[in-house]
Amino acid sequence: PRGWVHYSDGDDSCIKGSAGSDVSSSSSCTPESIHGKSSSSSSSSRRRNNSTSYAKRSEQRHEEDQSTPNYESMEEKSKRELEWIVRNTEKILGPESPAVGSMPEVMMKLTSNLMSAWSRRAAKREGSKAPHVVERLLQRLIMERDAGNKLMAIDTFLYNKVLEAWANSSEEGSAERSEEILH
Repeated sequence: PRGWVHYSDGDDSCIKGSAGSDVSSSSSCTPESIHGKSSSSSSSSRRRNNSTSYAKRSEQRHEEDQSTPNYESMEEKSKRELEWIVRNTEKILGPESPAVGSMPEVMMKLTSNLMSAWSRRAAKREGSKAPHVVERLLQRLIMERDAGNKLMAIDTFLYNKVLEAWANSSEEGSAERSEEILH
């Protein structure tokens, strides 16, 4: 392929390419070979070097995966996820959030993802205020649309996330709140 560089750790091959040039191979990865002063070889040699180094890298990755167990507990992972959710929710609802009507599209997508995350958390944590947060996130998006932000489109997906949060909630009155949202 054109436009790619491959450096192999295991064998002394170095394959480089740049836009508009053929891929070439040399017997060692030296600065000269990397920067275009390498000698060219046949395409079958290039394919052999490429597939060999790919197989070696793949095997090394597999061995690393097997030898390095994941020590992160579910509790640690859940804590890390919650920190991410809270930190990004603060970006949307906190005092440093963009002015109403000027939220960029990236933040709107983030808000949708946060609504999904908070909806799932409502089921995991008893006494969670997640449904209230999901509603606040939806209200923020509605304010964006009402302020004339042409990028914001409110759809059933967003309302379904609010309903999902209330359905997953163990909070008293959650069923009634879901019905209120539907009507």
